[in-house]
Amino acid sequence: MRRGGDAENRSDSGPNAHTYGAQPATPQGETRFRRETQAGGGQAGEIMSSHAGLVCQASMAPEGAECAYGHCRAPAEVRLVLRDGDQGHDYCEIDWPRVTHALKARGQTPTDTTGDIWTIRAEFPNWDVWHVQVSGVYYALTSFGGEGVSVHAYLVGALRAGMLAAERARAGTAACRA
Repeated sequence: MRRGGDAENRSDSGPNAHTYGAQPATPQGETRFRRETQAGGGQAGEIMSSHAGLVCQASMAPEGAECAYGHCRAPAEVRLVLRDGDQGHDYCEIDWPRVTHALKARGQTPTDTTGDIWTIRAEFPNWDVWHVQVSGVYYALTSFGGEGVSVHAYLVGALRAGMLAAERARAGTAACRA
């Protein structure tokens, strides 16, 4: 016997019993959910949309921004905007995983607006770049003259900035040796 089950398998009854069914994606790629009342069998007239003002976008925090998590005031690295028109909230590297975990528990996944992993791989062919889904961390690894260099970040844009800084530092030390 199965416990919990899908909304279609529920035996809830009463005036507030509902099932949720996904409708096909719209041409814009938006999935809509329709709430049906079991008692009436038809639509309750309520349509919930993934496009209803929620954006859940992550970008690089502005210079000098402080973490907004609890009483933490560490330098922020990530800015999260949850709704259109919101100013957003800034988070440090320590608190960002807690924020993303809480969002995922609510069915939201932040979209990295700073770039994608395929572009950075094409830009830096001598670097190995990967993303760890569980932690949300991007890693890049390369070798400069036999010396290993690694960079990590929660956003592609921050990873790219770290990789560029490592290459500039390597070029600077190579120029000093010559």
